[in-house]
This record gives sequence, C-alpha cells and structure tokens, in this order.
Amino acid sequence: DVCSSDLIDDVRRRIFNWQVVESSSVAAVFADGSTQPVPNQKMLVRSDTRAVLGVHSARYQVHDFEKWLLENVSLLLDDELRIGSAGLLEDGKTAWVQVERPDNVKVADIEVRPYILATSSHDGKRPTLYKTCYTIVVCDNTRARALRESSPEIRIRHSARSLPKLIEARRTL
Repeated sequence: DVCSSDLIDDVRRRIFNWQVVESSSVAAVFADGSTQPVPNQKMLVRSDTRAVLGVHSARYQVHDFEKWLLENVSLLLDDELRIGSAGLLEDGKTAWVQVERPDNVKVADIEVRPYILATSSHDGKRPTLYKTCYTIVVCDNTRARALRESSPEIRIRHSARSLPKLIEARRTL
C-alpha cells in the first residue's frame, strides 16, 4: 500500500516539477518585422519547456498548481490528501488533482465514493475550481464530464482577491 504522502510527493515530482515564469515583456510583431511593446500585459511560460501558457492582463494572478491543487485542498479538507488521480492537459495549461474520501457512502441504496476535483489553468480560459463529483477523472473527457455534474462547486477567479475565497470553498464543499 502506498501512503498518501508518497502519492503527494509523486505528483509533485512527476507533474508539478516546473514553475510558471511571468514576463512583462510582451510585444506585438508586425509583418515588416518591427515590434511594439504591449502595455499592461504579461506572458506566462513553463520553466522547463518554455511553452507559452497564456498572455494576460498585468492584474492576472497565477494560481500555482502545487499550491492551489495540493496545499489548498489539504486546507479545505483539514485532513491528509488521498489522491485518486492527477494530471496535466494542453502542455501544462490545465491541471487537475482528484481527492477521494477514505470510504464509500450510500446514496439511494447504492455505494459510491465521492471525490473532490480541484482544477485550474494558466491560459485564462478557466478559473480555479473545487467541486464534489462522482466521475473518476483520468483525461480531458472525464474531466469535462465531472465538471458537468450537478454538484456543489466553487469557482475562484485569478485575481488579487482569490485567497479569501478558500473559506467559501470549504463551506460549499
């Protein structure tokens, strides 16, 4: 049996082993080769592959995957994480961590194991989201299916006021 802390270390080592690099040097390149700086914008890049993750306003707050999908979920649960699945999508623009309960629960005479899905992105298309669900997430299709489930969730925009929303997330979930 693999202990929970071993799984968390494994996710950190295999999936979240890179950083987001922010650059305020965003420029428009014209057909003649000339460039013009774009004010109040920043570009997010992966530290390992240098893949561009997104271009955002200067106010956009990065939600570091390790912090928002591992550490903050642990705070929400007030318990040790039991990771069911975790992964990256779109070259690291999107990530998820799914946490499972230690035991099944009975719903309408059927035993199920509810999960908490934590997902976020760096491309600006999606907020950070914490949601209870029953679908086991293993890829983009099952992630999309879990996101469509009718169940409690909290969405947190990438803004300077993100962190206080964790208290609301804890109440919601």
